[in-house]
Amino acid sequence: LPSKLVKPISRESLTKQRNLWDAFIDLHGPIQCIYTAKPLYKKEYDLDHFIPWSFVSHNLLWNLLPIDGSVNSSKSNNLPNLDEFLHPFATVHQELVKTIYHQSPNNKLLEDYLTLHDSISELAALPNDKFELIFRKTMSPMVQIAENMGFSYWQYPNKL
Repeated sequence: LPSKLVKPISRESLTKQRNLWDAFIDLHGPIQCIYTAKPLYKKEYDLDHFIPWSFVSHNLLWNLLPIDGSVNSSKSNNLPNLDEFLHPFATVHQELVKTIYHQSPNNKLLEDYLTLHDSISELAALPNDKFELIFRKTMSPMVQIAENMGFSYWQYPNKL
């Protein structure tokens, strides 16, 4: 219980999560950055905490996404605009879940999604709109609470 109430002093390594995204890229091909539309290749991306780590204090897979490195430093600890970025974010995660689940249904990292839905097999089989709705129901209140706490929204510099 104390580990849930006190923010960790430092972040854990993202090596396991990065290895899973690399395996996904091996199977799926490059991922399109949801912010820049640039193709992202294995080992040539940063892992972004969609909802900032400084708010969530975890490295659960469902909140991480490969993005262009320059965007990651620009986004920093700011919130994404869900109206603009939730759909592409959820779409990439849905492909990840489907691909990795069918390749390796017992992959331990997929268990991170059990905080969103009670069955990985069901999650992997959901239609796009239902999958995205699960993410919206999770992300929307988190973003609102973070905003209420003073977190700012981020906008990609080319869209200013």
